[in-house]
Amino acid sequence: MDINAYISSGILESYVLGNVSAQEQQEVECMAKIYPEIKNELLQLQDTMEQYAMANAVAPPASVKKKIMAAIDQVEQEKPVSDKVLPMEKNEQQGKLIPMGWKIAVAATVLLTIGFATLWFNAKNSSERYKSQMAEMKNKQDTMLQERSSIAQQIQQEEKINFLLVHSATREINLQGTKKSPAAAVRVYWNTTTEDVLLKVDDLPALPDNKQYQLWAIVSGQPVDMGVFNLAPAQAAVVQMPVKVKDANAFAITMEQKGGSPSPTMSAMYVMGKI
Repeated sequence: MDINAYISSGILESYVLGNVSAQEQQEVECMAKIYPEIKNELLQLQDTMEQYAMANAVAPPASVKKKIMAAIDQVEQEKPVSDKVLPMEKNEQQGKLIPMGWKIAVAATVLLTIGFATLWFNAKNSSERYKSQMAEMKNKQDTMLQERSSIAQQIQQEEKINFLLVHSATREINLQGTKKSPAAAVRVYWNTTTEDVLLKVDDLPALPDNKQYQLWAIVSGQPVDMGVFNLAPAQAAVVQMPVKVKDANAFAITMEQKGGSPSPTMSAMYVMGKI
């Protein structure tokens, strides 16, 4: 028999990796017992596979390693094999020889699997962090856009108010205090062309939390609801009322329940001014 040809055939490598049939396995084991050269070649292949597995192993997280070592410690260990015995162990329950190459291949597979799992886990974490950062950036962008839109609306509103204040068709009506509040004073700016109504509070008493001032226009002797307004903004600057009016004869302000009333409370009228 040509031993060199048998060794170079690749059967020994397949045996070490566990990629042989039962018949081929039995053949290699038999040949190794007969020929020392084949046994030595198997030992060298075993060492080579171990070195390859260690050199290409990917270090798993410390927590995974601890779990694996703990599981190994719970398994009953077999007695060491003599140097004269082939690189294989005997399964006492089945009475069959198990190639050491299988154990090496399994160990290498486990290490590689753990390595790939670690890479996948890290990649997944990176992806999640990226998604979180993108979501945070989008939220900031949305907030900035909302703020910019709000500022643009404020500027546009202020420009409109300034335009109405200087418009030739805008009339200024001074609302004087009634017996309810003689010192009260409010200015109403009414544009007879656009029918817009502006308001500036010079002096009005503070209100309870459940009350609110409401502006009324008197049209043909009937009160028309012009909307409620908050005192502080109207004291600080000219504000535009939400309702337009045509052919008004007078304006008045009453104190109503928060949110307004469908009809004015005459006993709670604070200011009034005729046109």
